[in-house]
Amino acid sequence: MILYLAGDASSAVTYRQAITQIRSRAETVHIYEFESTRMNYKPHIICLIKRTEGPCGVNQAAHASWSIYAYQALRDLLQHPQPTATPGCDFIAASEQKLGQRKKEPDSGIVPIGSKRPSIVIEVGSSESLTQLKIDAQLWLEHMPEVQLVILVLIDLPAAAHPDLPVITIQLWRGFPPPNRHPSGQAQTRVARMVWQKDWTQNASPLYLLLTDIFRGQVPPEYGQHDRVRLDTVTWRETILRGWQRHS
Repeated sequence: MILYLAGDASSAVTYRQAITQIRSRAETVHIYEFESTRMNYKPHIICLIKRTEGPCGVNQAAHASWSIYAYQALRDLLQHPQPTATPGCDFIAASEQKLGQRKKEPDSGIVPIGSKRPSIVIEVGSSESLTQLKIDAQLWLEHMPEVQLVILVLIDLPAAAHPDLPVITIQLWRGFPPPNRHPSGQAQTRVARMVWQKDWTQNASPLYLLLTDIFRGQVPPEYGQHDRVRLDTVTWRETILRGWQRHS
C-alpha cells in the first residue's frame, strides 16, 4: 500500500509507515482499502491510501493460507471430524482489539469459543516493517494476557544467492513474567520475547501449535490425547511462493 498525504502527492511511504503517520495525527482513524481508487472531494479526509499489489497481495496470501492450514490440521486430529467446524475455536481476521490505549487488528488469529480475545495471533510484513512488527508482538503479549503466542512472518525481496526466491523468515514470540516483582505488589505486564526463528527461503521447517496455547488450557475432549497440532508448513511455504510469483 502507498500513502499520499494531503497536499503532498509526491510523498509515498509504506503501509506500516502510513498507519503510524495517520494514527499520530488523529485520535480515531478508520482505514479503508479499495481494489481500485475513485476520489471525491471531502473536506474532512486527511489522506488517501492506495492499494497496490506487490507485498500487500503476498501478505494476504500468507495469513489467509495460514488460517486454512491451521484449520485443516486441527480437523485432522478429530476422530470424527465435523463437516464445517473445529471444536472449541474460531479463526479471525481484521477483528479489532483494544491493547492498552491503542486498537489493533491482527492479520489472522485463533479465538477460543466463548472468548472475544485471540489466543494466537499472526502478523505478516517484511524486514522494512520488522521494527513495527516487533512492536505489534509486544503490544499483543504485554497488553493482552489472553494471547499465548504471536507468529511473525517476514517476506522480503530475493537475496543474491537465490534470486528467484523471496526471503521468508518465521518468528514465534511469547510473553514471560517480569523478572522482578513490583514493590507495591501491583500486577505487571509480561515481557515479550522471541523464542524461535527459522529461515524458510529454501525449505520449510516443522512448526507445531500447542493445544494448550490455542485453548488457553481448556482443550476440548474431541481432540483426545493430542497435545499439539502440526501445520503443513511445506504447503504453506509453497502458497507464499505462489503469492509472490503472482504479485511480484
